[in-house]
Amino acid sequence: MMNNKKIVLYIIILLIVVIFTNVLSIKIASLFIVSQEDTDYQKLNLRIEDNDIDYYTIYSKDISYEYKVYKINNSYKGDSIDKIKVQLENNNDWSRKKFYEYIMMKFYERIEGKITPIDREDLYYYNKGLVYAIIDVKNAKLYYLKNNIIDYHNNYNEILEIKIDNYTDMEIYSVKGQEVQNDGIDYYTYKFNEEKGKDIKENLSKSYIWNTEKLDNKILDCFEYNNEIFNVQNGYYCYKKVYETNNSYKNVNNDRKEIGYEVGVYDCDKNILYYYWRSI
Repeated sequence: MMNNKKIVLYIIILLIVVIFTNVLSIKIASLFIVSQEDTDYQKLNLRIEDNDIDYYTIYSKDISYEYKVYKINNSYKGDSIDKIKVQLENNNDWSRKKFYEYIMMKFYERIEGKITPIDREDLYYYNKGLVYAIIDVKNAKLYYLKNNIIDYHNNYNEILEIKIDNYTDMEIYSVKGQEVQNDGIDYYTYKFNEEKGKDIKENLSKSYIWNTEKLDNKILDCFEYNNEIFNVQNGYYCYKKVYETNNSYKNVNNDRKEIGYEVGVYDCDKNILYYYWRSI
């Protein structure tokens, strides 16, 4: 009888130890999670405190890519977003200069299960190291993007016999990936001043690959972000297939495999070059 009582007592003690151990483990885990709370917003050279952030959403996070959205508290002490805006105006790391479009398209939110582009009305931009960030003053939101491979667009010296130098503005809408095959799309526009534009027009008038005959609209549809090309009144056009070579893709050899094509439009009135490269 005593042995049975001892067994019951041992079982009760064992259960108490197990329960206590589980509760303690849960408590320690929760403390660890709290200690690991996301604070990347504190790395952006702004005095943003914990109390300035209502909540955040992590959309993606791994060893090479992070993307998250913070909601800035719009009522803490009544002036959180105004306080941050004053910092933005006096901070060399932040500016009003928009990122290239191919980077802007990486910023989004998921609203009611649908991927939605961000509001672009009142934004400040940060680009330092591997980090891109945007603060939306109107909606009191902070977008944070860290990507180890985001800057892989080509820095062309020449495009379709046009030397790319002394441009006044450039926009990048899409860039090829880094795969071995270099698959994908390059989509750029370049704006030139009057002097440079005059030289380009003179060279295009002598070129064998450019002419003034407008390309078919089915080809020009590739410029999805620049519908103004359909209204070009004074321009040059180029369509060129790209073939696999041992050195430069520009050395066309019809005996080799076709790997893509290039499309160029030059607006002589606005001095803008529209360029598109696509692999097939």
